[in-house]
Amino acid sequence: MPLKKVYLDNAGAGLISDEQRKSLAENVLKDSILANPHSTHESGRKTNIIVENVRNRILSFFGASKSDYSVIFTSNTTHALEMTARLFHYNSKSNQPIVASLQSVNWNHSVLMMFKDSHTSILGMRNYFHYEQLVVTTYEELNDYLNNDPKDVVHSDCNHLFSMTAESNFCGRKYDLDLINRLRKKIPSLHVILDSAAWVATSKLDVTNFDISFMAFSFYKMVGFPTGLGALLLKRGREHLLRQNYFGGGTVNYISLEGFEVDRKEEVSTRFEQGTIDFYAIAALNSGFDDLERLGGMEQIEEGTMKLAENFYHFLSTTTHHNGRPIAVLYGNGWKYFGTDKLRSYQGPIVNFNLLRDDGNVIGYVEVEKMADLYGIDLRTGCMCNQGACSEYLGLDADVRIRLRDSGKECGDEMDTVDGRPAGSLRVSIGRLNTMEDIRWLKMMISTCFVNSSPDLFTTFNADDIPRLGELSKISVYPLKSASAMVVSSWKTSNGGLKWDRKFMVVTSEGVPITQKQHPEMCSVKCQFSANSLLLKDRQGVENDLEIDLDRVGREVNSRVCVKDISALDCGDLASEWLKAIGLPSGCRLLRLDSEDDKQNFSNHADYLLISKASIDYMADVTGLSYHEVEGRFRSNFVVNFGSNSAFLEDKMERIFIGSTEFEVTGKCTRCQMICIDQKTGEKNPNVLMALRNLRGGTSMTFGVYLKQVKQHEAAVRQGQKVFVTGVVQNS
Repeated sequence: MPLKKVYLDNAGAGLISDEQRKSLAENVLKDSILANPHSTHESGRKTNIIVENVRNRILSFFGASKSDYSVIFTSNTTHALEMTARLFHYNSKSNQPIVASLQSVNWNHSVLMMFKDSHTSILGMRNYFHYEQLVVTTYEELNDYLNNDPKDVVHSDCNHLFSMTAESNFCGRKYDLDLINRLRKKIPSLHVILDSAAWVATSKLDVTNFDISFMAFSFYKMVGFPTGLGALLLKRGREHLLRQNYFGGGTVNYISLEGFEVDRKEEVSTRFEQGTIDFYAIAALNSGFDDLERLGGMEQIEEGTMKLAENFYHFLSTTTHHNGRPIAVLYGNGWKYFGTDKLRSYQGPIVNFNLLRDDGNVIGYVEVEKMADLYGIDLRTGCMCNQGACSEYLGLDADVRIRLRDSGKECGDEMDTVDGRPAGSLRVSIGRLNTMEDIRWLKMMISTCFVNSSPDLFTTFNADDIPRLGELSKISVYPLKSASAMVVSSWKTSNGGLKWDRKFMVVTSEGVPITQKQHPEMCSVKCQFSANSLLLKDRQGVENDLEIDLDRVGREVNSRVCVKDISALDCGDLASEWLKAIGLPSGCRLLRLDSEDDKQNFSNHADYLLISKASIDYMADVTGLSYHEVEGRFRSNFVVNFGSNSAFLEDKMERIFIGSTEFEVTGKCTRCQMICIDQKTGEKNPNVLMALRNLRGGTSMTFGVYLKQVKQHEAAVRQGQKVFVTGVVQNS
């Protein structure tokens, strides 16, 4: 597999160009002394000038000046939205709001309004209960409402707030911003905060064309760096709409020590920026804006990104399987203008879709994401933090959403379908640094892996067909997560799996777990126990063995694996140097769980993993690999020979005994690109994952089952023990 990286999640965060990195190093970080802009010494004054010049540059970028808007720096778009929701003065009684429609709304009582197609950060604004009515609507409904009686002006003593999506982060649909002026004309007391985060990343926006009271956006979506910096534009003359009670450093001229008198600073920006702003990050924005100009400005960026998006959309909308069925279903109302001059007014460079099998069934987005990872393609999956658009386009009504919640659905998990329907989708978002070669690579991946795929070869079994007796043919322990297996003839079980299984882990200097996915060098690490020590061996024979004393207590650290917070011990600098010597990143650390009897381990999902010999045989036959190579790639704890040639029998098992130790099946193991790694060479090849995808056809890419020991006590398992199947899944 060629080593290539294609980044297509620009709606999540933009990338930094090489020119931008160089500029940052030369102009911001090298020999540059910036200081607190509240200080009046030379460095403080210089920093304050830089900050104010950046404010002016931001306003100019949006076609405005200091007489039009104030720039209030925030940590991101969400912070700007939250601050507005918290401080907005509705001029009405605080109350438990009611949900209203456009037809039933009473404009004599304060209103918070938003589109269904809104980011979660907009939905969160409703939980500051300073308003009296909540209206969640669509562009079409609001447009019809204005068209019914456009001359009838609504007068109200209350202030109202409309948090409007400029461009959908879900599908890239652009909304007609002329709606803002029409709304303000009909309802003068309705103020608009525009969520422009997706729009301004690839399109020009002149705020003076629209009567926008507030606008929220993030700079990292525009220029990649700095992260953690956004802004709220506040229209001059509307400062009174935000009521700020708290005051922090740099926001006041005078404070009474005897009472409550406070004289706040006159400049609007400094009134709302509490404490010291991130002045280094703000100074770095100049390099970002320079990069946008280097690329020809926002008009050229929009032209280039849309050209790529249109190319990919055309591929998905016209490519079919061998039987003529479409390969994809696409989402986003803006794309209905595809092929017309109107497209770029109503659509940004985002393509949202799900892939389909040749029988018309949806392919879960997790399966597609795993294949994309294998090809080095980064794209976004799920609902993109936009439940409204996701539910609308995918047809997920309230009952389905509640069922997903009750079944344990969480953001970022692998539950990607419900009743055969998608629970999320795939999003390709194109940024200023993407090229046509990136799109060709993406199309090649889809064509290779998901077009004209083989028919489903998966065999279903009746419960009566499942063998009830087998033999434990192999036991593998993985003391160091993602290192080579340690094959044993007998071993003890413990509260958290096989004794010492995945009790050690390597992390980067930032605390990120290191696995074979990113660092195939882990394949070369062998484990062996000697007396009261763990020996780490370099299979290449270059480095001497590293001995870890199991009684030695190191510095306690905290690490995170998947969703588990785990307390661990650092094994010291000598271990770190050894890991560096075998090719792992400088500064990485070897961690150990702080107790060998701890119920936790560094396993991603479960205590034990079992696969059948027949399943390995079948996969070896399909891929042309040897039995032992396939077995090594699937990294199980137990291999069981049931004396049957039928693959995937383990899928039907619910409960088993290995000797006298009882285990229950807790789920199937969904596979990722780890199985594409040759455990001897570390080289990646997609054939195993692609074969598994084809074999599993309409189901998830599972291979093997997770086990949990029923009674949590120390026991022993040994090679050759009888395996008894005492519970099987009954056919429905």
